[in-house]
Amino acid sequence: ESHNFSARSSTTYRVVILRFYLYLKNQNITLAKINRRSIIDYLDFIKNPPAEWRGNQLPIRHPLWKPFSVKNLSLNSLNYNNKIIHQLFQYLHNIGYIPKNPLANPIKQYIDVSGEDKERYFTESECEIIFSYINHIQPDTKKQLEMKIRALWIFQLLIFTACRRSEIANATMDDFVIKDELLWFKVIGKGQKYGEVPVIKSLEEALNNYRESYNLPPIREKNQPEQNIPAIIKTFKNGEYLSIHSSLIRVVLRRICKKLASELPVKNYKLIHKLNSISTHWMRHT
Repeated sequence: ESHNFSARSSTTYRVVILRFYLYLKNQNITLAKINRRSIIDYLDFIKNPPAEWRGNQLPIRHPLWKPFSVKNLSLNSLNYNNKIIHQLFQYLHNIGYIPKNPLANPIKQYIDVSGEDKERYFTESECEIIFSYINHIQPDTKKQLEMKIRALWIFQLLIFTACRRSEIANATMDDFVIKDELLWFKVIGKGQKYGEVPVIKSLEEALNNYRESYNLPPIREKNQPEQNIPAIIKTFKNGEYLSIHSSLIRVVLRRICKKLASELPVKNYKLIHKLNSISTHWMRHT
């Protein structure tokens, strides 16, 4: 019985560490250079892994094997993953593989907020709180102003189109097209599938406000191709528009939401919990 328990524990530890290793490899992060923020990001990642990481239970050498099952990990499993990863870094530090343990101060266990962690979306009123918070940011520099404008546009574009972050990161201003006096957003989705998303009035207003900040005319008044102008502009330098990387979109969302969560009163615990748990995929659900 003791042997069987040990075998089961060994298998579980291997699965947890393998998943963690694959994530780090995907993010180009080494164990020697990892920091606490990267580990927290991973623990958030496993709450709701993307579809390409999920699949039916198959042998690891099977060509269709995936690191995670179709079902989300339970709260107990999330806490167990946290515990094992903590033990891993404690061990690596003890044997001298890493000079400093990023988890010397353990990451707190996940807290179940009466099932609210399953609500992976924001309500209309919660979206208004987020938009209002961004609008009231007081930038001190031109760069901070650009970051504020970009952050608001990213939230609006993701929520009002339900597009994936990679889809909007790869889009240009020419992907906003007019057909029969209606505005549409052209998207190349998974499997290189083409689609068109209707642009509602609120999003068109947001788009024009964003364009105005770069001295561009309203979208319906543009008179030349804008294939060189990204839908989300990272910088405008020496007459050239540089596009944003999809990973930075995630960083922007998380940074804003974490900051907002830290400033909300405790009575807003439900929204605070959501903001601290956010992933870009939540925008599609929203």
